[in-house]
Amino acid sequence: MTFIGVDFGWQSGPTGLASLAWNGHRLRLSSLGRENQPWEVLAWIARHARTGPAMVAIDAPTIVRNPTGRREAEALLTRDFARYHAGVYPSNLGRPFAARTTGFARALARRGFLHADRIATRTPGRYQIEVYPHSAAIRLFDLPGIGSVGAEDGRVSGSVNC
Repeated sequence: MTFIGVDFGWQSGPTGLASLAWNGHRLRLSSLGRENQPWEVLAWIARHARTGPAMVAIDAPTIVRNPTGRREAEALLTRDFARYHAGVYPSNLGRPFAARTTGFARALARRGFLHADRIATRTPGRYQIEVYPHSAAIRLFDLPGIGSVGAEDGRVSGSVNC
């Protein structure tokens, strides 16, 4: 199974990409990349996901239906994580990024990556999910805030044993 992370360059910066491969026992970093245009990001994903099972985790709002305000999930996350400096910006159809991020999610869906609001454990497929990495890091690593993310020596390991 391939896991792909997408961190959009919100203004004019490039989009950060990471590909990880799971072989049943170990998760390994396969590739890191940066692309500027949405079509380049989609091509990068296609090269790394190939035709096999893959999960694309996107650090951006992928389903936005509300014309104003914020989505309920954003309100709940901000309520619980603002004290850690890990709240989220409100997403709505009036925000300048909404068309870009939701269009990207639709393009992934046309390529067979289904929105995965519910996934059966160990069920291979091609999915896309929206992620909030800052709040996840707070919980996973019991951090006092997002400024604490990262190893003490500044390095990140290339594999995780399970």
